[in-house]
Amino acid sequence: MQTPSSALARKTSISHNTAIVSYIGLLVLLVLTSFDAEISLALVLSIKLVPLLIFIPGLLKKNFKAHIWLCFVILLYFTQYSVRAYLTQGDWEPVLMTLFSVTTFIGSMMYVRWGKQLEASLSPVQVPDS
Repeated sequence: MQTPSSALARKTSISHNTAIVSYIGLLVLLVLTSFDAEISLALVLSIKLVPLLIFIPGLLKKNFKAHIWLCFVILLYFTQYSVRAYLTQGDWEPVLMTLFSVTTFIGSMMYVRWGKQLEASLSPVQVPDS
């Protein structure tokens, strides 16, 4: 039988891995869809990727604040690609980008939630002095 903290550690690990895999998928798809641009490839890649690449060090360190800020930025990508998916009537690129942004958002938020709960359950309980 699993203890509550081991179940929470498992959930935390799965949500972090889900966020990272979908984050990488989003980055790869952003790069692959940048080659059809009529302007400089470096300019297009920098505009598309720099807001997401900023978070790599924090995500690799499993930093909660990096995941929280990534969620704020991911909402911009979600908004853009969900509108494009609607306007293109289900073209594969914006639909896939929307799915990657949603799974990154959910994975990051659940990682923060369960990670904070795990930290609280593992820290010693302090009784206030009366």
